[in-house]
Amino acid sequence: MVEIVKSPAVLADAELSLLLDSFDTLIDELSPRNATAVWERVAQSGTSDVSLHIGDAYSQSSSLLSKSDLSDVDGMLDRISRLVGDLVYQECGNLLEADTLAQLASFAPGRLCSRFASRANEIALPSSEDTRCAVLFADISGFTSLTERLAEKGAVGAEELTAALNRYFGQLIDIIDDFGGDVLKFAGDALLATFEDRNENDHLTDASARATAASLVIQEQMLDFPEVEGTKLSLKIGLAAGDLRMLHLGGVFGRCELLMVGEPLRELGDANDLAGPG
Repeated sequence: MVEIVKSPAVLADAELSLLLDSFDTLIDELSPRNATAVWERVAQSGTSDVSLHIGDAYSQSSSLLSKSDLSDVDGMLDRISRLVGDLVYQECGNLLEADTLAQLASFAPGRLCSRFASRANEIALPSSEDTRCAVLFADISGFTSLTERLAEKGAVGAEELTAALNRYFGQLIDIIDDFGGDVLKFAGDALLATFEDRNENDHLTDASARATAASLVIQEQMLDFPEVEGTKLSLKIGLAAGDLRMLHLGGVFGRCELLMVGEPLRELGDANDLAGPG
C-alpha cells in the first residue's frame, strides 16, 4: 500500500486537494509497494502548480505539474507512469552493487543477475541473446483439485495452499540448483528451468545429462512428499534441448520481462502433453 501525503499548503486549498485525491488509485496501482507519494505546492504566488514526489527506501523521483496537467486525465496517466518508471530504473541502477545482486539472486534468474552484473550501460529494451541449453518443464498434477478444496476454507485455505506450494517448489529448486540448473520462470503450478553446458565443446551433452539427472532425482524424491488436505501431488516433467533466444522486453511503467523462445519450447510442450504424472 502506497502512503500518499499532502503538504499543509496543498491541504489549505480544498479544491486542489480534492482534485489530487482523484489520482490516489492510479498512484497506488503503479507505484512500488511501500512507496510514499508526496504532493507539495510550488512556492510561486498565484499559481496552482504542484510537485509530485514518489520514493521508497532505495530511490525517489519527482515531477512538476501545472493546473492544466492535472485537468488532463489521460495525460496524468502517462506522467505518473513515467515518474514511476524513472523510480524503478533508478533502483535498477543500484543492482551493480554486489550485496544488492546477492539479495536479488534469491528472486530472479541467474541469467538476469549476470546481465546486470556484467553490463557497462543500461540494458537496451528490447534486446535479445541467443543461447544453447537444455530446458526442463515441471508441472504439478493435483494442484487444481487441491486449490478447489482449500478455497472452501477461505483465507486459511489460501495460506495453506501457499505454504504447500512453497514447500513443494522449494524442494524442486534445491534439486535443480544442485545440478547446476537455473529456474527461469514460475507459472502457477509449474516451473521452467535451463541448463547450460559448462564447456564450449560439450554440444549440449553435459547440459542434457544434468537436466535428465535432475529430473530423475526430482521424481524419486518427490514421491515421498506428504499429502496436502488429502491430495497427493505428483509431477509431469518434460525435457528438450537446442537453440533458444532470450528476449528482454518491456519498459512500460518501468516493468520488464525476460522471455525465452525457440523450437525446443514447442518440443517441450509436446512432451508435456504426452507425459503422465509420475
